[in-house]
Amino acid sequence: MVKLSGTRDRGFIKRAANAIFFVALFPSSPETDKIGLFLFTTTNKIREEFSMKAFVTVVGKDRVGIIYGITGVLAKSNVNIEDISQTILQDYFSMVMLVNLDNMTVSFDEIKKQLDEKGSEIGVTVRMQHEDIFTAMHKI
Repeated sequence: MVKLSGTRDRGFIKRAANAIFFVALFPSSPETDKIGLFLFTTTNKIREEFSMKAFVTVVGKDRVGIIYGITGVLAKSNVNIEDISQTILQDYFSMVMLVNLDNMTVSFDEIKKQLDEKGSEIGVTVRMQHEDIFTAMHKI
């Protein structure tokens, strides 16, 4: 669950299968607490606004097979690469990918573990962060 606000007045969203639930928690009154449930299918515009994305960064000594190894881990878990940028700085490889996690077949923690293991195997450092955390950390 992702809270939209720190207060009880806003509510929260939850993704499940092909739907997004938004539960609105209205301010409590002496008589009752009101709760509203809204369901949006992922076939409409709401899906784009609430899609789960992450940044994957890869850095290390350049060698053959880095892109193949890292993208293979993502493909096995049905993670879609939406954008990718890579470069070689002297003898060092660096890559940043924006990936879509909507159809991922494993948990976020599991894919991070798999990427870390593959990175260790091929001699690079791999980091994966949710898009909102990455964006917040890089705001000036």
